[in-house]
Amino acid sequence: MSIRYTERALAQLAEIFEYVANSNPDGAYKIHSEIKTAISRLEAFPFIGRVTDRPGVRVLAVVRYPYKVFYRVLRRWRCIDPTRHAYGSGLLNHFSSN
Repeated sequence: MSIRYTERALAQLAEIFEYVANSNPDGAYKIHSEIKTAISRLEAFPFIGRVTDRPGVRVLAVVRYPYKVFYRVLRRWRCIDPTRHAYGSGLLNHFSSN
């Protein structure tokens, strides 16, 4: 399985980094690294995230930080598609209907 990031997921990851970097540049690198590490685990274990109420969408919590990664496992392309990132209970962007 490979990871295929949506443009929205990449933009949200950059938004998280920029937001944290404004007050804590070192912390921003740590958070960015932890999010990317969590997502990379999906290559070996694509179904470790919890099932959500949206068909085909799973959620993976980022350890040590209040971030969640929502993603889909796309078997026909043999890839993982992170679709959005969330902080705590608030979403950075609304989920697309795509």
